[in-house]
Amino acid sequence: LEGGAAGYLTQPLDETELRRLIAKALTEHKRLSDMRQLLGDLMEGRSDLQAKVAERERYLSQLIDAAPFGIVSTDGDGNILTFNGKAEQIHGYEESRIKGQPLSKLFADPADRSGLDPGGPGPVRRQHRRQNGEFVPVLLHSSDVLDSTRRVIARLHVIEDRTEREHVEGQLLQAERLSVLG
Repeated sequence: LEGGAAGYLTQPLDETELRRLIAKALTEHKRLSDMRQLLGDLMEGRSDLQAKVAERERYLSQLIDAAPFGIVSTDGDGNILTFNGKAEQIHGYEESRIKGQPLSKLFADPADRSGLDPGGPGPVRRQHRRQNGEFVPVLLHSSDVLDSTRRVIARLHVIEDRTEREHVEGQLLQAERLSVLG
């Protein structure tokens, strides 16, 4: 009956026809049971795959957050997509507040676009502005992120905070000047 034989039982049937219809109904019932089993297996596989994808995303997120440099990615229009923990420390913004904002919001001079071309001369020294308005010297590395068809899907910006390094360089320069005077 589950296989669709209900409509046939209203007509008088001979035994051979009845056996044929019952066999057909049983075959259809088995096919439906197999399909239900396959669908269940697919749903279970999908859940496993979703769990693996979520685990992979967590791993990559933790990997990016563990980097010793600020890592920022932007879309084709220059709007921030990701902002790791080190970038938060350098700039004083939380990722949730800066996401979707233009990268130029971090620049001391938002009109200055130097160093953002991936084919450019390499890393560029520049001034960034922290959320509190202070300036921070950085070394900015930018490169394109390409998909399998070599189409640009994002831009990656690695930001090195040079505050401590420039402070030490200044002290060394001062010591050198003093030694020349001495």
